[in-house]
Amino acid sequence: MVFAYVLTLLAGFGIFMGKGLQKRGVRDLPPISLRWPVLRLFLRNPFWGGGFALEMFCSVLSIVAIGMIPISIYQPLLATGLIALVVYDRIVLRDPTAPHEWLGLALLASGAILMAATLQKGPDLFRATRLFVAFGLLVFLLGFLEFLFRRRWWLELSTGMMSGTCFSLSTIAMRAAHLSAQQGAHKAWIVAGASVSLMWAIFGFFLQTRGLRVGRAVPIVTYDSLCACTVSILVGLFAFDEPFPTSPLPLFLRTAALALIFLGVPLLAKQQAQLNQAAL
Repeated sequence: MVFAYVLTLLAGFGIFMGKGLQKRGVRDLPPISLRWPVLRLFLRNPFWGGGFALEMFCSVLSIVAIGMIPISIYQPLLATGLIALVVYDRIVLRDPTAPHEWLGLALLASGAILMAATLQKGPDLFRATRLFVAFGLLVFLLGFLEFLFRRRWWLELSTGMMSGTCFSLSTIAMRAAHLSAQQGAHKAWIVAGASVSLMWAIFGFFLQTRGLRVGRAVPIVTYDSLCACTVSILVGLFAFDEPFPTSPLPLFLRTAALALIFLGVPLLAKQQAQLNQAAL
């Protein structure tokens, strides 16, 4: 279990550092699209291409970790990688970081650590019907957020939540594939789960790259992390039967962890960047 914790933390730091490099790269690039000439420009950019490679490598590490710990613990631990992004964003990208934003980051990291400290071993199973219901609700949420984005309402918030929802869907599908393999399911179901996970990860990556041209990296990725944490916790309890502490002390620590996360994120993203009027 300690190995899974360390692997998740390393994956989180690498993934968020990759996002910081991509943020630097998009300054010199046109709006992203699926056309090959545009994609080639992105891949040839040393910052964006390097960030992409780092994030993909660490995503492979995270896939291994997903099979070892519940997603309601995995996602908050992964969010501690924001520490690396904030440091990079301040030193390299020269984006301003106010004292209350550092406080927000400290609260977020503390909450993630407390979440890991209250881990309980539970049944390794998932309820297919509940899982499909959760997927349907999350896809509906994506459509609503895209509507907000198209209307240029809360661009950073909608962008972060869209990518966070997609990454959550990817994590959920991969966790289901891992559990299916453990329970002796047919290989076709395992391959299907992994393929769905990859599809949502690519979609989330595309949305996040589009959003990085809207404002600062820290607020967008912070909203992404908050949404991913919230969705993973709720789906973990609802569809995977992951245990929630019931005894007084663990229950208090888990509740305190959630409170720290939900208090830390607004502080971290309080000073939202001005809306970018460039065409997306």
